[in-house]
Amino acid sequence: MENIDPARVTSRPGWERISAVRDGRVVAVNEILLNAPGPNLVEGALQVWGALYPDEPPPSLALPRES
Repeated sequence: MENIDPARVTSRPGWERISAVRDGRVVAVNEILLNAPGPNLVEGALQVWGALYPDEPPPSLALPRES
């Protein structure tokens, strides 16, 4: 994966109007984990959770067991 610097995105013309850019809340997430089906998708979801809710633990991703 190429390391993406959020500054490459935030410096695009017109993007300064987006509140996340103005407030410095742009983060990079590994796109491979989100675009390829399989077990890595869970890791991608956890990265997105961490970006959106940095102060909260992630929810349990365990599937409920049938009784």
